[in-house]
Amino acid sequence: MLQQTTEETASPAYRARVTPQEFVEALAAIETRNDAQAEHQASTLTLGEMVDQLSIEVTPEQLLDEIKAARAASTNVVAAPERKRWRGSRMLIPVSIAMNLLFVIMLLRWLAAPVGQLPQNIPPVAEAMPATTVAATLATNAVQSDLTLNDAMQLGTPVSVSLDDLRKIAKSPEQATHWKKQFSPADSNSSGWTLVHLEDGWYVRGWRSTAEHFTVQSVEVHGQTNNFFAQQIDSAGKQLTVPVSAFKQIRDPEWVWTGGHFNNRMYEGQHVEGVILPSK
Repeated sequence: MLQQTTEETASPAYRARVTPQEFVEALAAIETRNDAQAEHQASTLTLGEMVDQLSIEVTPEQLLDEIKAARAASTNVVAAPERKRWRGSRMLIPVSIAMNLLFVIMLLRWLAAPVGQLPQNIPPVAEAMPATTVAATLATNAVQSDLTLNDAMQLGTPVSVSLDDLRKIAKSPEQATHWKKQFSPADSNSSGWTLVHLEDGWYVRGWRSTAEHFTVQSVEVHGQTNNFFAQQIDSAGKQLTVPVSAFKQIRDPEWVWTGGHFNNRMYEGQHVEGVILPSK
């Protein structure tokens, strides 16, 4: 009789019939949500406590407005319509909670540390980067990208230039400085000619073999003391810097060195141009 009375007065949910699997899934979802709420409560601080601990000139109201705006923006993200994806995303909840908890622990340790023992890798907010550091950073970034001749001149960065461009620059260096064409920064792996601007104009840096003879593509070259290569081709190489004007009349390379062995290293697949510089 009592059981009959209870069933008659029970709510629709009480009388609803479900499978054991549905019951377990619903119970797990509720426990997960309750755990998340408890974790959130335990891993958060009030804005007032944070402001007081940090002694910053910001009101809790200002912070709350910013947080509400950020939360509102995040709700505009359209959720995936598939239920299967949403179930998969539940696996991320423990990870998110762990990350938030780790952040709060780090924040609490920072707040508890004496002023003189604050982490050294947290710079003061108002500390400005020195101008020299900014300039050095900009120069470093510039070296990693292509440059116009004007940029290369301002930064003092050597660039890799073809033989045809060298001839044009040699004939009209002032006009070439205003070119829009960009050139790659020169390095030891560059196949072109290294052009650099010094205090009195444009110069080409290269190498001259000082040996009695040098070999290019298995051919021995004798008695050519005015040889000048874009890169070193033998152990007797000497680095030289010559005015770009020396290339005014040079249209084609005299030699193209494709590789060889020197300085205990084998060079293969190279393309190093060589010319004969005019006699002074």
